[in-house]
Amino acid sequence: MSSCIEAHTLSITVITLMTYNGVVTIRLDWDEKKSQLLKPKRGLTFDQVARVFKGVTVELVKNDDPLQFAAIGVIGARMVTLMFEERRDEEGPYLWLVTYWISTASEREIYEGETKGLNRQD
Repeated sequence: MSSCIEAHTLSITVITLMTYNGVVTIRLDWDEKKSQLLKPKRGLTFDQVARVFKGVTVELVKNDDPLQFAAIGVIGARMVTLMFEERRDEEGPYLWLVTYWISTASEREIYEGETKGLNRQD
């Protein structure tokens, strides 16, 4: 039995953030084909959803095999939940964007509760 695994060439996107501790750089990557498939269904591409990290996010551990996290945040007028994994390449760690959706009512409630009183603009 043979299997065919399509190789993925990394096309890392870098986001630089100013925080109260200084400058933080986040490296991101995703499957561009999946990004284009999600756009008609959910309205955004991964490139657009990645901006969630420029604002206030609430991050939760969602799955443990593989270890995945959910970042809940706001992009424009939309609250989204972005699933990601921490991965590593020869240059160091990066976040692999798995999928996203418009946040559910319970996710919005978590976000509102955790960020009450903060400036949540992206």
